Amino acid sequence: MPADIRSLTGVRGVAAVLIVLYHFGNVPLLGPGTAPYYRVPHGYLAVDLFFMLSGYVMAYVYRDAFVASPWRHYADFLVKRVARLYPAYLVIAALYPIKILLGLSRDTLAYFRPWDWVGNLLMLTGWGLHVQPIVGVSWAASAELGSYLLLPLLLVVIIRRGPLLSVVGCALALAAVVGIAMSGLGSAGPLDVTNGDSMLPLLRAVAGFAIGLGIFRIAHYLDGLSMAMQDGLVAVLTLTIVGVGILVHHDLPIYLLSGSQDPVGGQAAVEAVQAQYERVGLTDVTAR
Repeated sequence: MPADIRSLTGVRGVAAVLIVLYHFGNVPLLGPGTAPYYRVPHGYLAVDLFFMLSGYVMAYVYRDAFVASPWRHYADFLVKRVARLYPAYLVIAALYPIKILLGLSRDTLAYFRPWDWVGNLLMLTGWGLHVQPIVGVSWAASAELGSYLLLPLLLVVIIRRGPLLSVVGCALALAAVVGIAMSGLGSAGPLDVTNGDSMLPLLRAVAGFAIGLGIFRIAHYLDGLSMAMQDGLVAVLTLTIVGVGILVHHDLPIYLLSGSQDPVGGQAAVEAVQAQYERVGLTDVTAR
């Protein structure tokens, strides 16, 4: 297993903090009322950054994993992904009925149908199957799981075949993002589609995942840049994202700028890991 991509782990940490701040932006921590005490503009797009990061990392680790004995490797992959997502999800989901029973929620257990309980148990809240989520934000983990199910197909289209098919795949993913933004179903913004009654949350995740795969494919073109120049690009892109987030009201420019972070930080980390492996006598850390 390749070493951890630390720079992307840092990006994940920042994205996680942004998501927490975004969700608590309307919580009256300092007194009564519901007025927002702080606001993270377009904060929900940090979830899309997670989807793109997942695609990038999955390409880094699994790009050749399903070539030989594909079904066995696919089963092993799914077991690992479910083991990573499901335990934490199950613990959090189990706390919500307790919260309801203690009278700490406006919901009641009668509000959920038998299908809702089944769908929540199977992590289907983001697949457009009309499952009322017990945990409101569980759609993201559910949609991420859907992206994992499609990984072998997406790897063939975007990573393993010729550049034309890869361009077509990425263009379709971008078209899906634009279509979501134009759907008018976003809650806090054009891309903030979270309602499990439609397949748009799943499409949102799969599109971001596919874009992350495409970013991995072109990341090697940064090989010629020095580490200092790559670090400088990360800093410039970060400041640009912050500025655009403050000044621009539409999601798409920020979405695309966020994705541009992946090849810069990710390729620098891959090069560093490759150097470490070469020092101990190994050759290609990405050939998995």
